[in-house]
Amino acid sequence: MRKRAENALHAAGYYRQWDAISAEPPTLVSALVDYAAANPGLDARDYGYDPADFGRYSSPDWRAAYMTDSRMITRQWQDVKRAARDCWLADVTDQDIIDAAPRAFSGRLEIDAAGNIDYCPGQYQPSEYRAAAAAVLRYAVTMAKTRSRTT
Repeated sequence: MRKRAENALHAAGYYRQWDAISAEPPTLVSALVDYAAANPGLDARDYGYDPADFGRYSSPDWRAAYMTDSRMITRQWQDVKRAARDCWLADVTDQDIIDAAPRAFSGRLEIDAAGNIDYCPGQYQPSEYRAAAAAVLRYAVTMAKTRSRTT
């Protein structure tokens, strides 16, 4: 698991050292947070930067577009961390995550019981994979809250 994901799960409330009983995150919540913690892999060439052009840029505003997406991806990471916190508060189970995946974010993020994640991007994978993970986590929270109201 990536250090960034461990820190996010600690901040969300999992692994509280001062609690008598250490809460372990459901396997699939930690798998989704770890998936979202991956480096986005933005490539400046996708925004119009041409390194072969000896320092000149083929598109004069490539840097603004690149930085806009970079900031959006950072905000999406904050959304994932908030969603992980909500999962802890709502007592989300692995089954909630499995049930939420086909319904959230147009079902483009698939996850199985072993924690294997398959994501089918719509446009540009680095700018939307974290949003997909956050959407699945938020939908799982909704399902967990619905489950708790019916029991």
